[in-house]
Amino acid sequence: MSSMKHSRGADAVHEGDIPGAKRNKGAVSDDVEIEEDDGDDEDGEDFEMSQLHTQDEAGTTVVAEIGREADVGILEKITLVNFMCHKRFHVQFGPNVNFVLGRNGSGKSAIMNAVVVALGGKATATQRGTSLKQFVRSGASHSEVIVHLRNRGHDAYRHEVFGDTIVVERHIRSDGTGTYKLKSGSSSGSRGTVVSTKKEELQHILDHLNIQIDNPVSLLSQETSRNFLHSSDPKNKYKLFMKATQLEKISQDYEATRDNLEEMKRGIEKKKKFLPEVQQEAKRLEEKLQEFQALEGLEMKLLDLKKELQWSMVTQLEQSVEPYRADIEKERQRLAKNQSKADKAKTFCASFDVECQELNQKMEGACQKAAAVNERKESLSSELRAKQKKFRDAEHELRALERQLVDKNKEVKALETKRDESTAL
Repeated sequence: MSSMKHSRGADAVHEGDIPGAKRNKGAVSDDVEIEEDDGDDEDGEDFEMSQLHTQDEAGTTVVAEIGREADVGILEKITLVNFMCHKRFHVQFGPNVNFVLGRNGSGKSAIMNAVVVALGGKATATQRGTSLKQFVRSGASHSEVIVHLRNRGHDAYRHEVFGDTIVVERHIRSDGTGTYKLKSGSSSGSRGTVVSTKKEELQHILDHLNIQIDNPVSLLSQETSRNFLHSSDPKNKYKLFMKATQLEKISQDYEATRDNLEEMKRGIEKKKKFLPEVQQEAKRLEEKLQEFQALEGLEMKLLDLKKELQWSMVTQLEQSVEPYRADIEKERQRLAKNQSKADKAKTFCASFDVECQELNQKMEGACQKAAAVNERKESLSSELRAKQKKFRDAEHELRALERQLVDKNKEVKALETKRDESTAL
């Protein structure tokens, strides 16, 4: 296994599952399928996949199978898009031990960093950057990491929601911001619907599957391993041991718990001082409560008496109304008769209204005819006045002619007289 030496910068992704997940000890390695687009990277990827094996005395290769595959927590495959030096990279892991080999700068550590980033780790945890934007491939606007986690068996996390595979998608933009998408999946590799976009849900998944991203035994970077191997200070190695075994976290939790316990003890002691006063106050309040309960009983009794009073008043009113029931019945009968008369009157009024409407219509017709006659009368009167005027004018003219005729007769007679007188001479 000389190809695994640090001189070639090899990193190992153990167990097919995420470091710290439930593993099969001593499991045999499997072939790893890698799909890599031909990019224009100057330091293009060059990977070799090898399989652990042994040989018997006859030289025959023997593949050891120890235990069985884990049902949960196994890293089944990972896809990188514009992540560090990878333009588009996809790898399908086997269920047991997997080795990723390649030259320096070929992007082996980028796979480990992608796992850390996808599963909620900070950029500083990879020791390859201080901000997530440093993981976005140069010239790209965003980066994407997709991780598939096995989720089967009775230890599965919310299997009814996520199915056989939990798909974790981490999107990183060039400004350093990012989002999560937790999707349901299946053993066939399909990505289903989005279940959650919250990091808290991802943390619940990691806790359930016992995946420890920040544990150096689970995931050991080159820088951490180099410092561990080259450091001669026992304190540093002890610190790494404490962190790897989580004894450091347990110690911190223990100290925090002890501080909380001391704080609670102090709080209890303070509250004990006020306990007699509180007991006295409780006794006083209990007596007051009894008084309130007695008062409440009196209020209920008063309410019952009010109800009885109201019903007694109703009874009295019914008894006082009883003598008037016969009068009321007579009035009802009289009202019925009057109602009948009123109905007849309404019928008569209705027929009368019909007759009035007909008479109105006839009167309107007569008025229209009278108006026409009046118009004709006015026209004839105008003609009569005109003819009477003509008659008077003609009569005046006739009288004038008669006077003229008389005058002419007188002139004729005078002329005849003069003629006779002339003849006589």
